[in-house]
Amino acid sequence: MSVKHDPIFRTAKQCKEHYCYHLHPNIRKGHWTEEEDIKLLKLHLLEGKRWQKIASMMNGRTENSVKNRINIIMDKHVLPLLDPDTPIKDKINLYLQQAERKMEECEKLPEPFNTKPLPNDMQSVSSFQRPAVKKE
Repeated sequence: MSVKHDPIFRTAKQCKEHYCYHLHPNIRKGHWTEEEDIKLLKLHLLEGKRWQKIASMMNGRTENSVKNRINIIMDKHVLPLLDPDTPIKDKINLYLQQAERKMEECEKLPEPFNTKPLPNDMQSVSSFQRPAVKKE
C-alpha cells in the first residue's frame, strides 16, 4: 500500500488542524446554551460573517461550529419570523428580544427543590458519618 492511500498518514498541516479543531482540551463540543446563542447573534450582527473573529470571542467554540450554529439558528428560529420582506437584521433583533424575555422569565421562577438548610453538623458530606454498627 502506498503512502498516498494510507489512511493513517497525515501532513503536518492536517495534524495541526485536527488538534486545533477536534482534540484541543479547550474546545467545547457540547450543547449550546441560550446565553451563547444570544451572544453569538449579537456578535453576528456586529461582525457579519467573520467566523474567526466571532469564534475568538466565544470561549471554546471553533470557527466551523460558530458558522454551523448561526446557520441553524437562522434556519430554524430567525428566518420563519414575520414576512419574507422583513430585513434579516430586524428578524435577528426580534428573536433576540424574545430570547432575552424568555431568559428573564426563567430567572423569576423559584429554585427547584428549595428546601430548608441542613443542620450545622450535616453541612458537608465529609462531616457526616454513619453510626457505628455493633458486632456481636
